[in-house]
Order: sequence, then structure tokens, then C-alpha cells
Amino acid sequence: MQQIVLSPSRLPQVAFDGELLVSACGEDVDGATGGRWHDLTVYRTESGEFAVVIAYRTNATGESEDCSVEMAQDESDVDSILSLYDPKGMVVLDDGPDRKRLVDTLVRHYDLAVNDVLTRLQSVSDTTEFPAKPR
Repeated sequence: MQQIVLSPSRLPQVAFDGELLVSACGEDVDGATGGRWHDLTVYRTESGEFAVVIAYRTNATGESEDCSVEMAQDESDVDSILSLYDPKGMVVLDDGPDRKRLVDTLVRHYDLAVNDVLTRLQSVSDTTEFPAKPR
């Protein structure tokens, strides 16, 4: 375990002893999302909780990056956090066909990253010994 410090956008830093379990970098390498993407990371704390980081990244003019950190008790909570997040919420672009196409692609990329993270999280949890969470 190591000391991990996370910096959500609008909240104080979150610090804990833990380890990185899985991450997915959704960088927009082909330009299909107009320089927007999500990085997803899941940590396991020493106490057995999960820290879920959703980082919205952008190179688009007029948009700001955003990072949220949510704590989860178990894998189903991780799934809920990732599923309830609105991946298009930070996009600043006028309505129209270009926005629809871009947002649809951004959401597909996010959904693929979520599926990847959850699949690998299940695999890691099945093969790794973790301390029991206190109840």
C-alpha cells in the first residue's frame, strides 16, 4: 500500500493508503470526440473501500476539465458511480448535428471505458487478496 492523494475539481483533496487497481485512458487519438475524453481510475483503500476517479479531459476551446472522486463500498457501488455519471455533461457546444455526432461518440467511448474498467476490476478482485471491509 502507498499514500495516494486525489484532487477532485470542487472538493478538498482525498488522501488514503491504498493501491491502483484498474484504469482506462480514453484519450481522443482519432479526433472523433473533438479533443474530449474520460480517464477512469479505481483504487482500493487499505480499509477495503474503492475510490473511483472520473476525469473529463478536453482540448476544446471554452471547456474546462473536471475530476470527480467518489468512494464506493463494493464493486456494485463502483458500477453505480460509473453508470450514473453523465459523460456529456461538461461538453460546451451549440446544439445541432455536429454536437449530436460528437456527443454520441463521446458517450460510446465512455461506455467502452466503463465496460473495460468493470471487467478488469472483476478479474483483479477475483485474483487478489484484499483486507475485509469493516462493517
